[in-house]
Amino acid sequence: MTDNIAVPLTFTDAAANKVKSLISEEENNNLKLRVYITGGGCSGFQYGFTLMKK
Repeated sequence: MTDNIAVPLTFTDAAANKVKSLISEEENNNLKLRVYITGGGCSGFQYGFTLMKK
């Protein structure tokens, strides 16, 4: 079972503007940024992001 825990993130103005630009390129203002962490084995955690409708 996966627990969803809200953790606040801090974005620089440049990062926020980049995310807005990526959403604009997709021509869908309803997209949200999803940040995720996966186990990376010996190399530690891997971090990523994707744009999602929900």
